[in-house]
Amino acid sequence: MLIGHKIKNLRYNRKLSQEELASLLNISQKQYSLIESNQTKITFERLQKIAKVLGLSDEEYFELVKEKTKSISEKGDLISGFKINLGL
Repeated sequence: MLIGHKIKNLRYNRKLSQEELASLLNISQKQYSLIESNQTKITFERLQKIAKVLGLSDEEYFELVKEKTKSISEKGDLISGFKINLGL
């Protein structure tokens, strides 16, 4: 399953609308819609914020990270993403 679909399922299970979650993330509903439909790249920083807002367990978060890393085609993006998460 693609990362956007996983995020959509997590949002749906928490009974939030796209508009509500987008507001909590300080982005427009349109921007959020692009994430769920896999029409935009999601940064590790944004993924981390989504996880926090949704109150994801460590297991749920790492499933999203795993899915994100599958979709990265350039090693440079992967390394820089992990550096951001580690605060380097």
